[in-house]
Amino acid sequence: MSTRLIRGLIMFCGAGICLLLVGGSSVGAASNYYGWAAGNLWDGYGTILRSIDSGESWTRQGAGQVAAVNMAGVSAVDPSTAWMVGDAADGYATIYRTTDGGETWVRKGSSSNLPDLNLAKVHASDADHVWAVGGSLTESVILHTSDGGATWTNQLPAGYEGIGLQGVYAPDSGTVWVTGGPKNGYPTILKSTDSGASWTRQSGGDVATPGYNHILGISAIDGQTAWAIGGDGSSMGWFVLKTSNGGDIWTLQTDGALDGNNICAVNTSTVWAVSDVAISWTIDGGSTWGTHHSDYYTMGISAVSSQQAWAVTFGLSGSIRHTTDGGADWTVLTELDGETLPSLWTVSFSDQPVPTPTPEYIVLEAGDYNGDGRADIAVFRPSSGLWAVRGLGRTYFGTTGDIPVSGDYDGDGVTDVSIFRPSSGLWAVKEITRLYFGGSNDLPVPGDYDGDGSCDIALFGRQSGQWRIRGISVIYYGAPGDLPAPVDYNGDGSADITVFRPSTGLWAVHDFTRCYFGRSGDIPVPGVFQWYGAAKSALPFRNQLAVFRPATGLWAIRGVTRFYYGNQEYTPLIADLDGNSLDDTIVFNPSSALWAGRGVTRVYFGAHGDVPVTR
Repeated sequence: MSTRLIRGLIMFCGAGICLLLVGGSSVGAASNYYGWAAGNLWDGYGTILRSIDSGESWTRQGAGQVAAVNMAGVSAVDPSTAWMVGDAADGYATIYRTTDGGETWVRKGSSSNLPDLNLAKVHASDADHVWAVGGSLTESVILHTSDGGATWTNQLPAGYEGIGLQGVYAPDSGTVWVTGGPKNGYPTILKSTDSGASWTRQSGGDVATPGYNHILGISAIDGQTAWAIGGDGSSMGWFVLKTSNGGDIWTLQTDGALDGNNICAVNTSTVWAVSDVAISWTIDGGSTWGTHHSDYYTMGISAVSSQQAWAVTFGLSGSIRHTTDGGADWTVLTELDGETLPSLWTVSFSDQPVPTPTPEYIVLEAGDYNGDGRADIAVFRPSSGLWAVRGLGRTYFGTTGDIPVSGDYDGDGVTDVSIFRPSSGLWAVKEITRLYFGGSNDLPVPGDYDGDGSCDIALFGRQSGQWRIRGISVIYYGAPGDLPAPVDYNGDGSADITVFRPSTGLWAVHDFTRCYFGRSGDIPVPGVFQWYGAAKSALPFRNQLAVFRPATGLWAIRGVTRFYYGNQEYTPLIADLDGNSLDDTIVFNPSSALWAGRGVTRVYFGAHGDVPVTR
C-alpha cells in the first residue's frame, strides 16, 4: 500500500471504513512487543499466557486446546508464531505451535515420532526449524524438526542418554547448542554445526572448572558468540560463561549465590540472566553487571533491548517482572483476573516490534447521530475519548487504544456512540450495552448482517480470516492482509461479508460475486453512488465497488465513473451528507481538519490526530 506519512499518523476511510496506520516517532506510535509465558497446570490445563503490549497486561490462552499438563518451555518466533513444550500427555511428548498469535494452539507430532518424555526447553531459529530438549536422568532427547513440526527426529548423540538436558539455542537453522548436567565431572555443552547430524562436546576454558555441575540455559548471537548459565554443585552458586570463538574457549563472566537458571543475549553487548533470587544484566559485553533482587525461584528471562526485559518465577505461586529502564525499576504481576498466578517456568518475547495496538482498520455502520436522514460530520479523539458531532454536541466515551465502532445498535434510526477495546474484547455502546466479544487479534466489523434494521456486533480475524457475527454466524472468508468491507452489495437489506485484497485487487463478496477492481495501494471505498431501479425511493440500495488511490487522488467507481479528488494528504470518506440517499465523496485532512465533500461542503472541524467517524 502506497501512503504518505503525516506526522506519524496515516488514516484512510471509505464507506464507513477507516484505515489507521501508525508510524514514525510521534506520540502513540511507540512499538510494542508480543510474548508468551509458560507455566504449570492451572484450572485444568497447562498455563499459556500472552501479552501484546510489552507485558503491561496478559491474557490466558489454550482453553480447550492444550493438555492438562505442566507447560515448561516457550519460544516466540515472531508476533504471531510461537512454540510451547511441557510434560508428556497421551503417551508422547507435548509440543504445541501457534501461527495466529495464540488464537489456536495445535499439537505437533504423534506417538509414532515422539517419545513418552517430559520436555524442558524449546527454541525455534525460524518457522520451520525447531529444537526441544528434555527427558530424565535415565533417558534424554534432543528433538528436531525442519518442516514446522510435521516430523521429528531424536538427534541425541550416543553416551548422553542419562544426562538431564535443559538448555537449547539455535542461532540459525544449522547451528545449535544444547546444555545440561554433568558427564565425566563437568557440565555438558554440546554443539552441532550441521543441523544435528554430528555433535561436539565443548570443554575448553572454564567449562571444566572443579565444582561446576550443570548448565541450565544458553543463548547465542550467532555461531561464534554465546553465553551460558549454570550452577556450582560444591559452593551452591551460579556462574555465567561466554564464548567468542564458537565454543572452543569459555570464560567466566560473573557469578553469585544459589543456582543459575536462564540467560538471554540481545546482542554482543547486552545480556540478561536469572538465578534463583536475582536478575543480572550487562550492557558492555560482560565487563560489568547490574543485579536486581527477585523472588524464589526466578526461572525465565527474555529481553529485546538493554532497557526492556521480562522475568518469570516459580515458587509456591508465580510472578512476572517487567522493566523498561534497564533494570532500575520493575513492575510485578502476581495475579490474573483475580487469581494467583501459577508457577511459571519460561518467558519469550519476539524481538520484532509491532505497532501499539491502535486499530489498523476501522469499520463504521452508520453516522447519522440525530436521525434526520443525513450523515453528520463527527470525530473521535482517542487521547481523551472525546466524540464531537458538528452542530450537535460533544461527549466523552472511550479512551486511548479504543476503536470507534459507531452504528445504530438499537434500530431507532440514530447512530450510537460506541467503542471496541482490543485489550479486553469490550464492546461498549453508550446508554445501551456493554459486553465482551473478541480480542486483540480481531478487527471489529459492525453491520446489519440479518437485515433487521439494527447494527450487529461482529469481528474479522486478521490472521485467521474468521468472521464472527454475534448470535448469527461464524464463517471463514478471507486471508491475512485482506481488508473487510461489509456493506449491502446485492440490495437485500443486509450487509454482506466481503473482503478486498490490496495485493491483487480482488473483491470477494460471500455468496454473491468475485471480481478484480483496483490494484495494490488502493483503498476500498464502496458506496451507493447511483440508483438501481426506476424510483430512488425503492429501498434498499445496492453499494457499488469503488477504490481510492492515494498516490494520485483517483476515485474509481466500478461501472460508473473515474475522477480525481484529494491526494496522499487526505483521508477518503463515503457518507450521505445532503440526505438524498446517495453517498458523497469526501476527503478529510488530518493535519488541518479540513472536510471537503465534492459538490457538497467545505468546512474545518476537529484537530490533528482525530479519527473521522462519519458514514
